[in-house]
Parts: sequence; C-alpha cells; structure tokens
Amino acid sequence: MLERTASDSSVNADSAEEVGKGIIQTLVGKNILDYTFRKKQQLITLSNKTSVKIDGELVEVDPQLLFQRCTAVANTLFDDISVIFQYELCSVPSSLFDSNGLPREAHKSVLSDSIWNLVKSETTEINTEHVKYVSDGGSLIHRIPWVKGQNFSSICESYVQYVIKHYSDATIVFDGYPDIPTLKDVTHVRRTKGILTPKVEFTADMPCRSQKEVFLSNSYNRDLLKCLA
Repeated sequence: MLERTASDSSVNADSAEEVGKGIIQTLVGKNILDYTFRKKQQLITLSNKTSVKIDGELVEVDPQLLFQRCTAVANTLFDDISVIFQYELCSVPSSLFDSNGLPREAHKSVLSDSIWNLVKSETTEINTEHVKYVSDGGSLIHRIPWVKGQNFSSICESYVQYVIKHYSDATIVFDGYPDIPTLKDVTHVRRTKGILTPKVEFTADMPCRSQKEVFLSNSYNRDLLKCLA
C-alpha cells in the first residue's frame, strides 16, 4: 500500500485461507505418501511475479540483474551518478538481503576481531582477580560433545563442569525470543541446515538416542534441556 504497488488477478496471497482449505479437501481419502502437491496450488505473491508482458509475451525479469545493468549504463549517461541513487532502484537493499530475499548472514568474526583489537590497544593490563564472565549459552550448548546413549542428566552435568573449570564465576545467557515471528527467525531456520526434528519429551534419566546437532535443531528440545540444566 505504501509503495502503491498494484497486483494483477494472478496474485492470490490474500486468499491464503481459501487456498489452504482447498488443498486439504484434495487430500481427503488419499494416501499421504502417494499424494503430490501441484505447483498451481501454491500461493502467488507480488514477490513471485517477476515477469512482464512485452509485445504480448511474458518475459522473466531478474530485478537484481536489471539494477546492475541500469547502473552500468548510468555511468556513461550521467556526470554525477549519485543523482539516480536518490530514488528506490531495487525491491530490497542488496547490502542487507541476498538474491532470495533473505537477510544476509552477519559477519560476527569481523566484529569480534574489531572488539579485540580495540581492547588490546586501549588496555595494557587486565585485573583477572575479580572477573565476572558472561557466556553466550547458544554457543556453549553446541561446544560440548555428547556421548551416544548418555542420559540427559549426565549431559547437563558435563556443561556445568565445563563452565566451572573454564570460567568459575560465570553467568550463562540464552536468547529469549518469543513464540511470535521475529527478525531472528530466518537465522534460526538457516542454522538448522534443513534438518527437521520432532519434539522430544525427555526426563533426566532418559538416554539420548539421537545426534546432538539433530536434537538441538528443534527449539523446543533446546528449551527443555536448558530447563533441566
């Protein structure tokens, strides 16, 4: 609405509920293993419509490629190319989003190196006598190797012993993202690397039968493990 973008009749994202119910109706009485979802059943959004009609024919347009070509031509047409950048030239900022429209991964290592260089240049000596450590629980939970068949109580104890040994006085901080959609959701999905794991209801004495990374790919399992620890 803000961009005054109008869709044609093929865009049906506003009818998502009706489309979903229609798909469910086609599933009734059929074996789910034999059922095939058709491409025509998918919702079509404005972002999916990258084709334009030229002389009556539909032509696929890559917005990113079009932007690059326009800026290349602009170098020969404008003395001051900054003039054309006063207008919105692409659907999303390419510095923040990749070609799939997903946010780019943050280069945390670059930030970490900058912080360490800053600390080293301004601090000659650090008093470690009364140091309070704050550790990222999300990183810590992936750091300790698990032994297959080990019960969850022993797994939690291995984390506790690791923290006591390396940090003594430490505070472990885990992210507290709500159950509603947030900007971090894309990052969480990317980290699963396509692994789909069901929720596991476990107790302290129950042995772990799955691989660590597979088990932790489900946020419910991670949260339950944190509560147990």
